[in-house]
Amino acid sequence: MITSQQTAARSRVAVLVAVLAGVLLVVGAVGLRFYEPLTWNGYVGPGGTGATLVDDPIFGSAAVLDGPAGSTATVVYSVRNDGHLPVTVFAPGADRTPDDIVDVRWAPVLGPGNTFGGVRPDPEATSMRVGPGEEVAMWVTVTKSSCGPGVTTTLDVVPIRWGLFGLTKVQQFELSPKGPPPLVLCKA
Repeated sequence: MITSQQTAARSRVAVLVAVLAGVLLVVGAVGLRFYEPLTWNGYVGPGGTGATLVDDPIFGSAAVLDGPAGSTATVVYSVRNDGHLPVTVFAPGADRTPDDIVDVRWAPVLGPGNTFGGVRPDPEATSMRVGPGEEVAMWVTVTKSSCGPGVTTTLDVVPIRWGLFGLTKVQQFELSPKGPPPLVLCKA
């Protein structure tokens, strides 16, 4: 026979478990908000024609798009998961609009003969797992906008969608002349 004291004890345990689960969920969501494990791993290269990598000793590196307005160019960056947990990186997906000028795809970092970016991304692939300490090639394809005379336009942030434990986050992957080279869409 269960006494009222046993029932009360079970109720307290159930409430405690529910409160702890809620606290863990909130802490996890807050932690994910600030967790950004993806970093540049030091390599960049063209993913075909349309962009020229330039290195200026004063201003640093950049990838300059060569073609006319409406043309596309692809630059490949090595991205490393410096976190302690595996994450899944995603292609743009259904939220991409025709006005978006940036498309991000993922592929293994090394291709045949251990060449950087030697494997083109599968256009149908929607995600890729990146374990702790692993590296992946981020293929960034940009559509060049119209350039006015004397105007320089630079893309210095690439949004990266990734997920952990079923939650998705967009990390702003910063491009800079002293780090992963920015993409110069128009050069005055």
